[in-house]
Amino acid sequence: MDKDLATRLLDAIEVLIIENMAMRKLLKDSKHPSFERVLEFGRNDPAVRARIAKLFDPLRAQIRDDANLESVLQEFLRVVPTSKSVN
Repeated sequence: MDKDLATRLLDAIEVLIIENMAMRKLLKDSKHPSFERVLEFGRNDPAVRARIAKLFDPLRAQIRDDANLESVLQEFLRVVPTSKSVN
């Protein structure tokens, strides 16, 4: 894997983690009475899970079946949701 691809992959994951942390803080600071329920919804709702699986299952299959890991990671960077494309 080349260094540019690895850096872009880390950048994409870093953005998702930052957004996740910001959303958690927002929910906690708003004193939302059902903060844990909101998190559980995201983790357990079949529609949410299906939406995410639709993105990641093909990538998992490519990892299992394709010797070219770099092309799979390029595809990951293409499909990973960004803050502008979520919802």
